[in-house]
Amino acid sequence: MSSQILQTDNVTTQKLKDLFEQAFYTVTSQKDIFVVQEQGHRANKWAVQVSNNKQIKFSALFTGKEAPIESKLNFCNRINQDMNTLRTSATDQFILMDWYIPLDGGILEKTVILSFKYFQILVDDAIGRDQEGLLFK
Repeated sequence: MSSQILQTDNVTTQKLKDLFEQAFYTVTSQKDIFVVQEQGHRANKWAVQVSNNKQIKFSALFTGKEAPIESKLNFCNRINQDMNTLRTSATDQFILMDWYIPLDGGILEKTVILSFKYFQILVDDAIGRDQEGLLFK
């Protein structure tokens, strides 16, 4: 993995996909987004995409356990209040967690990979806050 700087004028989904492959992640492309195939984590999908060439968006999608929408929304509200770097939302079918990394001024390629690993830690921490086991256990 190189120390090149990604900036708003040179970042693309393909460049990010190549970067993750160089870091030994298995990825699959889906239009303007790519999915990281990650074993050992509880998310159904880990997605990475460029958002308006101004930021990189990391997402984790959960479609597992059935729970009332009120329980999901209460969980999301608790996470959004307690963990201000992680944004969480829910529908009847899934829970989505995401985090945006700004590109303004540039970011090292290595920092993108380390940020994704940190995002996974944040997601695991958020899941651990479901003490009742309503959504994830």
